[in-house]
Amino acid sequence: MPCARHAEPELLARVADELSAGRIVGWVDGACELGPRALGHRSILAAPRDAAMRDKLNRSIKFREEFRPFAPAVPIEAASSYFDLPPGGERLGRFMSGVFPVRREWRDRLAAVTHVDGTARVQTVERAMAPRFHALLEEVGRRTGIPVLPNTSFNLAGEPIVNHVAEAYSTFRRSGIDLLVCGPALVAKKRAAQKGPEEAVA
Repeated sequence: MPCARHAEPELLARVADELSAGRIVGWVDGACELGPRALGHRSILAAPRDAAMRDKLNRSIKFREEFRPFAPAVPIEAASSYFDLPPGGERLGRFMSGVFPVRREWRDRLAAVTHVDGTARVQTVERAMAPRFHALLEEVGRRTGIPVLPNTSFNLAGEPIVNHVAEAYSTFRRSGIDLLVCGPALVAKKRAAQKGPEEAVA
């Protein structure tokens, strides 16, 4: 399958393009994460606009019940535009520690992350805490008008969250994830690949 190394702006642009086109991305960046939430270092990312994406993530990636929702990640400075946050909600959302209403005018375009009661477990992303993930959300926003991505932990049902690159690659190969990003490297399955002169076969 094609593998390539990209400079940072090129990689973020490519990943944002793929997400905007409906691809599912395994995202490995920096140190591993511990605890009950994936906050942008060991994450599976996708487009938020379609409830069918939620169903696909549950069926083909997480292998779990179809009703289970996914958390929306959004730059902290844009969060109140899409979610009805109470005072202090932006800070509470840094660790996905609160559930807030999705603003009614955005629910159709954020169907993959909106619960049946119109709420979402929001992750507000600060540039200082996760600069690369924050930059990716901004790139997605420039393409789609909505800097929001469903963010779920990088693991399959019954398995721990991935730690090393080898574990991420194994999970990528055994699931419906289309692309894998580990630092500057991007690996694409054939159905998601866009051939270019800089790409080599892994």
